[in-house]
Amino acid sequence: MSAFRLHTLKQKLWAIVAASIVARICIFVFLPNKPLSISTDEYAYAPLTEMAASGSLDQQDIYFQNLYKYSRTLIIPASLLYRAGVNPIEAIRVISNLYGLASLVLVVLVALKIVQKKEVETTKKYFFENLTFLAVLLYAFFPSHFMWSVVGYRESANEFWLMSVFVFTYAFFLLDSRRKFLIAFLLAMSITFVFSSRQQVGLLVIVTLLITSLFRIRERLISLFLLTIIVGSTVGYISTSSVSFVTKDLYSAKEIIEPVPTKEPVPTKEPVPTKEPVPTKEPASTPMSQDELVATKFCKVTGGVIEVEEKSFECLKLESRRGIEGLKNPRSIAIENLELIYLKQELNRVNAESRIQTLNCPFESEKLLNKAACLVWRAPYTSITFLFRPLLFIDTGSFTSYFAAVENVLWIIGFSILLYRLVSKRDLKLSSRLLPAIIFLTLYVVAAGAYQGNMGTAFRHKSLILWIVLLLIYSTLSSMSGLNRDKHGNNSQESAV
Repeated sequence: MSAFRLHTLKQKLWAIVAASIVARICIFVFLPNKPLSISTDEYAYAPLTEMAASGSLDQQDIYFQNLYKYSRTLIIPASLLYRAGVNPIEAIRVISNLYGLASLVLVVLVALKIVQKKEVETTKKYFFENLTFLAVLLYAFFPSHFMWSVVGYRESANEFWLMSVFVFTYAFFLLDSRRKFLIAFLLAMSITFVFSSRQQVGLLVIVTLLITSLFRIRERLISLFLLTIIVGSTVGYISTSSVSFVTKDLYSAKEIIEPVPTKEPVPTKEPVPTKEPVPTKEPASTPMSQDELVATKFCKVTGGVIEVEEKSFECLKLESRRGIEGLKNPRSIAIENLELIYLKQELNRVNAESRIQTLNCPFESEKLLNKAACLVWRAPYTSITFLFRPLLFIDTGSFTSYFAAVENVLWIIGFSILLYRLVSKRDLKLSSRLLPAIIFLTLYVVAAGAYQGNMGTAFRHKSLILWIVLLLIYSTLSSMSGLNRDKHGNNSQESAV
């Protein structure tokens, strides 16, 4: 029996991965081959997988075309399994499970990296190893991560690529410079895949990385980092927007002037010889008149005739140009997403058993500025609701709400620890390397809280920040316990993460 005992922390962490694999296989085998009542989005992702595999997306409704753009990281690999003969429901569940396992493996690798950098006193080693083990175990089996990665949802794909962005951001500023270009490529690719999992999260990632770059503006390779962000976000945004490369024909309108009839010339007896005409230079092109400019706007085909102010204009093709159609400026994107928040709130409340109440706002109005002010006004309430509800015996009304409520008890305990540390020490003293994750956590909680219309959807979307919350609690408990000594003996919270 001693051969099967787990002696080291490394063995224990990989045992968690093995337990997760076994649990996922068991659940996969017993789940019915049809969408579940707790995972209604499978009704959309399963047929979307068939459409992508058959190449019929162009003939489908605009809803499925847009959904495909925002869930490629799930649908494309699932469609490959479907072509191999796997049921579409099972295909998306397999890919979701693989992403969930990949995220867990990433957490284990990071945890082992942290352990390698630490040198803990023998008296505290037991606590440190158990703290690491507990953090990984909670992440592996917390419902917000585990439940939504065993069904066919894109949350697991979004979570994996989001974590990859922060891992590669950390590595970019830490690892040897010889690997910078490889890491920059992987970071840009991860940013692109975040957009292809959920575009709104991709926009928050870009804002997070840009803010992070301000704190590292004096570093030598900051230009490469900014270029990586620009490339990743540009490719990601274009690939998930209604953008197409088109060839446009440019036209010019020329007024049609009817020739004035002239009399027949009277012939003379002897023609008078004339000199050869002297060639003249081509006359300079005259600017177009106002009527010609108006007519040009309506020209679509060569030879078309446009009537303007009782004048006739003929359309003449000038040239053809290749360009991008449908690309929007950042201002219009921000306005659209602001309007989308209110629309999504209402849609998420439809037939939902756990609707989130909307607080009255003193600035309520249809004006865009007033809507933004109301989002700020409601932010404290919506953020707290997003993080800590449903509550046991208060908000529990459905099957999944009990899972969420039990997990939220631990969320409340975790944030209480962070609050205690903040109040008692007036400074969390968290590692500066956690800054990007902290920035994203803040932005995401405020944005997701404003977006949610029911607690069930909020519970599912919390999977994206579970790893950040556990990392912050882990770092805080390490600091409180004096486990902040690196292998060089330096007492610095920088070495804790």
